[in-house]
Amino acid sequence: MEKELVAILGEFFHLLARIDKRLERLEELENEKISKPNKKERLIPLSKWNDYHDYPTIGALRHLAFYRHKNGADKFIRNVGRRLLICEKRFFEWVDGKK
Repeated sequence: MEKELVAILGEFFHLLARIDKRLERLEELENEKISKPNKKERLIPLSKWNDYHDYPTIGALRHLAFYRHKNGADKFIRNVGRRLLICEKRFFEWVDGKK
């Protein structure tokens, strides 16, 4: 009976050690994400903008795109072929700058 209990406790401590190692690895990965933010800026097609954000509407974005050289929206709207892409980060910087 004692031998079985010792064996069970040995397995238990072994599992705890494995869990502890995995938690340390997860903490390392989280710290890497925090210390090295993704430098790429996400480009969202104008027609898909509302899948990611509620504001502004597609119509308002089209208006901004049409007059982008006059209103400064050329900082965040890009043409790729016939597609209009919006740089998410630059859009929100532009909005913050308008306040």
